[in-house]
Amino acid sequence: KLVLSGAHVTFVAHGEHGLALRERGLVLRGGTGPALRTPPLRVADMATVSGRYDVILVAVKSPGLPTVCEELPNWIQPPGVVLPLQNGLDSEDFVAGYVGAQRTIASVVYMSGARTAPGELHVTEHTRIGLAPYRPGQEPDIARLVALFEQAGVPAQMHEEWQAMLWQKMVWNAPFNALCALTNKPAAEALSRNPELVREAMDEVMRVALADGVHLPPDLPERMIS
Repeated sequence: KLVLSGAHVTFVAHGEHGLALRERGLVLRGGTGPALRTPPLRVADMATVSGRYDVILVAVKSPGLPTVCEELPNWIQPPGVVLPLQNGLDSEDFVAGYVGAQRTIASVVYMSGARTAPGELHVTEHTRIGLAPYRPGQEPDIARLVALFEQAGVPAQMHEEWQAMLWQKMVWNAPFNALCALTNKPAAEALSRNPELVREAMDEVMRVALADGVHLPPDLPERMIS
């Protein structure tokens, strides 16, 4: 969507998926509208990334984070920022260890998707991004990023407290990641079969967040599952 909005984007990908992106572009299906199709994309692998970038979106799985972080100082412009779009609570701290705290923006993404073929993705509706200052003074950068995503048709919101933003997603992820893996069912079906268990698990995450010094809205679990 950033590419289709006119942004200059380099993708880091490899294998058949990377080849398809480079030769044919990306097909994005999902929701009620027609599929989105990009032109062939600018694609590099880890060894061939060149140039420096204003914004870097880190979307690898956690085991790949150390390898990516080692390269981030070589890829980022001096005033650029890095957005670790990952689950969990410590990606920001890890990234900041390589590029500095002022160049790290606390980030979270809500989405559900799957690669259905090389160069093809299916993504459900309601994808959105949350951003929050990891350090004071980052609000102008975040405002520009929100505008960038919104222009591309990706809903984005600025949050005031980055720890609360990350813990809020953990209230959803911790119960459903486990339940969906154990039952091999999507979240909606896991919830319909085990609503009491989901609520108890969410309440437990809320208590852990509070023990970590993070205060979340008491009605958050109810709003998430209603």
